[in-house]
Amino acid sequence: MNKYGMLAALISIVVFLQLLPSVRNKQYCDPGYQADTTAYHFNANGTVRHRTTGLVWERCLLGQTLNNAGTADKFTDDYCEGKPSKLSWFDMQERMKRNPGARLPSITELKTTMIAECKTPAVNLTIFPDTPHKGLLMSADEKIQNQDKTARYFYAISLYSSSMQLFQKNSRAYARFIREHVVTENDKKKLVKKSSPKEKAKTIPASNKQQETDQ
Repeated sequence: MNKYGMLAALISIVVFLQLLPSVRNKQYCDPGYQADTTAYHFNANGTVRHRTTGLVWERCLLGQTLNNAGTADKFTDDYCEGKPSKLSWFDMQERMKRNPGARLPSITELKTTMIAECKTPAVNLTIFPDTPHKGLLMSADEKIQNQDKTARYFYAISLYSSSMQLFQKNSRAYARFIREHVVTENDKKKLVKKSSPKEKAKTIPASNKQQETDQ
């Protein structure tokens, strides 16, 4: 085989490997980590309820549909079909109008879905299957930078690393909707504060090309 033939074969192998989900979107977790689902109650309508906070989450991102793999009573083999939507903050507000009963989570609520033991993505894939290995999860929280009163931003969570970031509203991100909110007054004080997050977030300006630190 000449060098051109070898190059063509190598390219074919690389393309084939990139098409394999286990290679393309491999999740990396700490040694000994085991997915735990006991914190959530699985519902038959494609949602899960967090037992502590009372928050009811869509298991799939906006644009995806849950498939129960033909086993309605077994939730651990469920998967999400379709490509998740990446929308700007403005477009997301319009999309929510077509989803009665759904809302974007606050950044504090969104953090409760992330896990520190894993990256790419930093979520429990048994609870939230087929979550992209990188990208941003949008929150409902907004911020106006002191140095520019006209520039408006939203807080987001990195799926790659679970870090909090700040983006201009015309940047695009994924969304995981909350369907219900049943919490005690004490839980509300702890987990559903509407004030601006205290954690320092990195501000990333928007451009014609989507910018994110998860590349």
